[in-house]
Amino acid sequence: MSGSNIELTLHDGETIFIKENHNDFARALAFEPTLAIAYKKVYGDVSGATASARKLLQLEEVQLALEYYRIKKSKALDLSEAAILAELAACGMARVEDLLNSDGTVKPIDKFEGHSSVGLASYKVKTQGTQDGDIIETSFTMTNKIQALKTIAEIKGMGKINETNNTKVIINNKL
Repeated sequence: MSGSNIELTLHDGETIFIKENHNDFARALAFEPTLAIAYKKVYGDVSGATASARKLLQLEEVQLALEYYRIKKSKALDLSEAAILAELAACGMARVEDLLNSDGTVKPIDKFEGHSSVGLASYKVKTQGTQDGDIIETSFTMTNKIQALKTIAEIKGMGKINETNNTKVIINNKL
């Protein structure tokens, strides 16, 4: 399919509908009643609205458009295996020390350097006013390092990690 050469001869509302439902043609078909209601409003044809909606969704150019927008969106995400593995590795190797000052207090989020925030699952700042001044409490949660490393091991074919009685066991190890 040459997605960039698609010329749609659809109305604006139909094109918007396709763009919003490009991920899954089956999902677009599930919206057939909604599209039929839109046809009723636009064309005033109550009896033929459902048939018109079904006919639109079965057009080859509509199916091509759905596929075109799905591909366009997936390219925009740029989720290559190498990028995913690099992100998982960064999460797996993240150190809590990268998020703390030398006195053990949490650094402000704008002071994180480089990839130090990649291992961060959540970051919360709570300010509470008192008579003596504001108290600022900062807390964070790290990502699950074991899960990140487990996923890398499985992707790279190093083995499957099973959890038994709170003990991690690597089986089918290919190292």
